[in-house]
Amino acid sequence: MSQEFSARRARLLRVGVLAAACLGLVGLGVAAADDGISYYRTPSELVGTVEPGDGVRLGGMVVQGSVEEARTGSSLVMTDGALDVSVRYPGRFPDVVREGQGAVVDGTVGPDGTINAESIVLRHSNEYRAP
Repeated sequence: MSQEFSARRARLLRVGVLAAACLGLVGLGVAAADDGISYYRTPSELVGTVEPGDGVRLGGMVVQGSVEEARTGSSLVMTDGALDVSVRYPGRFPDVVREGQGAVVDGTVGPDGTINAESIVLRHSNEYRAP
């Protein structure tokens, strides 16, 4: 009887260790994936959901002819095709920001609804296209 009990106990211990290891790997995978995911809202999704002073991450296309740059501050307009949002940025934009391209900005909502951007990055597909 004790030999059967020992075999059963050893089997349960192995299953328990395997389950704990699997849960640990799943936890690590979720934590790693969360660091690489960047959620943003489109201009239409901001309507009625933000107040002045709220922090936002806005994604959309840079409207053609809307980019104005100066050393002291720059501005542009982003759209999702349905709604446009003005964005102000301190200083000049990074070189990757271009009209007609997608961009994501992090900033706060101003009293007039303009986004005061703290950072701006180019949004692009992960497909390579030869020039």
